[in-house]
Amino acid sequence: MKDIVFIHNLTIETIIGVFNWEHKIKQSLILDLDIQWDNSAPAANDDLSLALDYSAVADFTQIYCSARQFELIETLGEKLCQVLFKKFPIEEIRLKITKPDALENARVGIVIERAR
Repeated sequence: MKDIVFIHNLTIETIIGVFNWEHKIKQSLILDLDIQWDNSAPAANDDLSLALDYSAVADFTQIYCSARQFELIETLGEKLCQVLFKKFPIEEIRLKITKPDALENARVGIVIERAR
């Protein structure tokens, strides 16, 4: 059985997009991260030091995304997964990135799943 630590509705402001006007302003993205993590040790010992620090993951994600500029959310998603694997001892990530203002009448985005 897989344990999942999730961080949903993480809103970040970043420069993202292919159009010239998108290179000049920050836009909102909404990220949902589902992180496979073995919760058995922290649960058995009731020990925070054994748990995944989801606050650190959220803070790192926000800082990483806000400090960079990409044309495609696909590129942002791929790069973010790579650095999260390097920074945290996680096994798998399911990352959803929504670009809420991309279309007037719909919410669009991507979902990627990566394993170590």
